[in-house]
Amino acid sequence: MPRRRYFQIDGDQLNEIRLGEEIGEGGEAKVFHLDPLTPRQRQLANQYVAKIYEQSSVYGEGELDPTAKLSLLGSISHAKKKLLKGFFFPKYLICNEKGRCVGFLMPFCHGYSLAELFICFQNQREAIRPLIQPFLRNIDRRWTRVELVTLALDILEKLDSLHQAGILMSDVNTSNILVNENLKSFFIDVDSYQVGNYPCPMYHREYASPRMMAKGCPQGELLNINDENYSIAVLLFQILFVGQHPYARNGKGSLEQSIMERDFAYPLTYDLTKDIPGGGPWQNIWFSLPHEIKKAFYNVFAKGGNYPKTRKWIRLLKDYKKALVNNTIKREIFPMQTAILCQDNTFLGYEMTEPDPSCLTSLRCFDTVIREDAPSRQLLFVEFGSDEIRSWKKDKNGQWNKRPFQTHHFDLLDKNCRMDTDKLVQKWELLNLMPSIKNIEPPITDVRAFGGGCLRNLLNRDEVVDTLKQVIGLNFGVLTFEEEATCLVDAVLQKHPIEEHETMMLIDVGGFATSVITRNSCGDLLRRFLPRLGSLTLVNWLFSTYTGDHPTKVVFKQHDDIVEEVVKSEKFDIIPHCLVGTGALSYLIPQGQMQKTLTLEEIEKESERLRESLISNRRSIIKLGMDYKTDDDFARTTACRLALPVYSSIMRLLGIHQIHVLKIGLGRAYIHHYLTSINHD
Repeated sequence: MPRRRYFQIDGDQLNEIRLGEEIGEGGEAKVFHLDPLTPRQRQLANQYVAKIYEQSSVYGEGELDPTAKLSLLGSISHAKKKLLKGFFFPKYLICNEKGRCVGFLMPFCHGYSLAELFICFQNQREAIRPLIQPFLRNIDRRWTRVELVTLALDILEKLDSLHQAGILMSDVNTSNILVNENLKSFFIDVDSYQVGNYPCPMYHREYASPRMMAKGCPQGELLNINDENYSIAVLLFQILFVGQHPYARNGKGSLEQSIMERDFAYPLTYDLTKDIPGGGPWQNIWFSLPHEIKKAFYNVFAKGGNYPKTRKWIRLLKDYKKALVNNTIKREIFPMQTAILCQDNTFLGYEMTEPDPSCLTSLRCFDTVIREDAPSRQLLFVEFGSDEIRSWKKDKNGQWNKRPFQTHHFDLLDKNCRMDTDKLVQKWELLNLMPSIKNIEPPITDVRAFGGGCLRNLLNRDEVVDTLKQVIGLNFGVLTFEEEATCLVDAVLQKHPIEEHETMMLIDVGGFATSVITRNSCGDLLRRFLPRLGSLTLVNWLFSTYTGDHPTKVVFKQHDDIVEEVVKSEKFDIIPHCLVGTGALSYLIPQGQMQKTLTLEEIEKESERLRESLISNRRSIIKLGMDYKTDDDFARTTACRLALPVYSSIMRLLGIHQIHVLKIGLGRAYIHHYLTSINHD
């Protein structure tokens, strides 16, 4: 079969060219190096590659003539070449022996595709062509989310320029977006872009908007800017999630069905009952994103409507990059824990969701050996609380007695939930804790130290745990949310048993956050984390939001309204048979009692009584703040009062008017759970 002949159209001249090695293939065309026929063509071959349409494509022989569209793209790129940097538009048309346009010459681009980048980060290196392995190994070692967001910004800014030129990308394809070592992006195969009345001949269904999906994704139909903005939102999600599609469901229905139904698995609020595909890695990325970015994605993929334009995404990502550069957000491509960010983008804490806790040995080391030569083991538990350190020692009657040490750890936090380790050491050294432990009789042999949310949610959690180990001499293990929830529920069920088929909901308002743990009829635990609604978090918010002469009566009313609003934004799928309260609500249990049943009316009356007590002779917020800092009893009362509306708001939302309150803290719950597990072993 004779070789096909191709000619470069250069003005009025036809210069024959010969195709060399094939370097790429797509659904519509193949790309070739040039084999220079003359010395003059060597420069051409060094700078350009040829894209030749397949005969079976819409631009193949006997089908549509691409000349007009390619010429229009070429003229726009020439007129707006400063605006359209990074796009490799057609430079010269190529015709066959019959004079029909069958392709074009475009500048040759060095780089590596986004698709290959995603494969690298998802550890599927065997699927990568050997040529780019060294580059991707370097990326794997060096890149953080700063580089990832920088690349995303470069892509968004180029797409914004494309839209300004009146062109839509339309055919989003991560194989056609190339990346170099300088975090710059380049776009190839731009002949498929939509320009004027010339549509994109074909596009990938995974980027099709719900509007186009509902129409069956007809090929050759003009898209609108809203369709384009949707596709860009999918692309941006994939960049931030290193290849994961927003509707990927791990076999739970087709991608097309999920797009049509807007079955978006990522919740706007921190909800561990939501089935995030793949669990840990994608969950950690999602909750580590700033709230405004999560909200924008949620509006696109769960709600629909008008999708954000590129300029809005650029603004959001610039803020994200600034937070990354300033170290207020973890930088790992795959965060080892969930960083929770609230609506004003302030940091709320980290949640440990590692599938393999052994990868965090320093955070999973609970035990410190004090004496190795003692005849029998004497165990001491030490709990790191939000306002105090609590040690637990068994007395001669076999009871575990608590001894508290006031530390006010919450006062050591900045607005980003970072703890001042220097001040922490100062406070702990004043306690003289380790010498006291070593002087206990009979001698203590082992200390098992632990912390829950108050350690788990610190921005500099690793640093704090390391400081406690290196300076104080105690290993502190950090409980995961699941472990903490299991301990609390086990302790509650021991005090307040329920029938096997009944459901129970536990509301635990701690210092840093509120945990709502539901035990369903199958015995499974469904965990919901409300990071803005911890008693001390609410105190911190109150005194940072209201200052000076704000009247205290108005401040408390606004606080209660905000708590009610936050709770109403939550969705509780189960109305429990039994509602149990621990944490701040236990302050309403009389001295000497361990449990009490309270009605919604009683909680609201006590809330009103405490409010009147707190604002008495304290008409301004500044006076309230002064007393809070100098009077420990007043501080505890204030924290309790701010927490009570959390319980009452959830009760109203559920339509439940009675709650069983137990004096069960994490300390006793964890000790019981640990000792039970040892005995079972």
